[in-house]
Amino acid sequence: MPTLAFPFEIKTATAEGEFEGLAATYGNEDSVGDMIEPGAFTKTLASAKDRPLFWQHSDVVGVVRLEDSPGGLKARGRLTLAVQRAREAYALLKDGAVRGLSIGFETIRSDFIGSVRHLREIKLWEVSLTPLPANEFAGVTAVKSAQLDSIRAALRDFRTEILSAMKGN
Repeated sequence: MPTLAFPFEIKTATAEGEFEGLAATYGNEDSVGDMIEPGAFTKTLASAKDRPLFWQHSDVVGVVRLEDSPGGLKARGRLTLAVQRAREAYALLKDGAVRGLSIGFETIRSDFIGSVRHLREIKLWEVSLTPLPANEFAGVTAVKSAQLDSIRAALRDFRTEILSAMKGN
């Protein structure tokens, strides 16, 4: 079975509750024997790029914008922090306790090669945050946090003040 590796990176920005990742990857077999083929999401994405974001396929916690890429389905999610479950999910994301993404879908077209089901066309219903996704390579790669941004900005300002004071002396 081929293995794919994706770099893990934490990014920060001003908007809290936002994250980026891969909702699905192409060309690797997941734990239930499925392999998503490139182009499987073409029709779904043509109808709408935004989908609901769920917590473990049950509670709606935000929205996710999807975009196809050579490696898989890119996701930019935004948790609705007015919702308690979304705040909890965000805390778990920031701590690194939850990093998995999973998709809720309907199979439109597939075939088997050996024991692996190759998904050729998928109707995507939702994307979920989950600690244990069926596809080990589908997951969050960046979590944005306004608190970290504020700290970094303060450190930059402090550094600038020190450099200015040093130039003045």
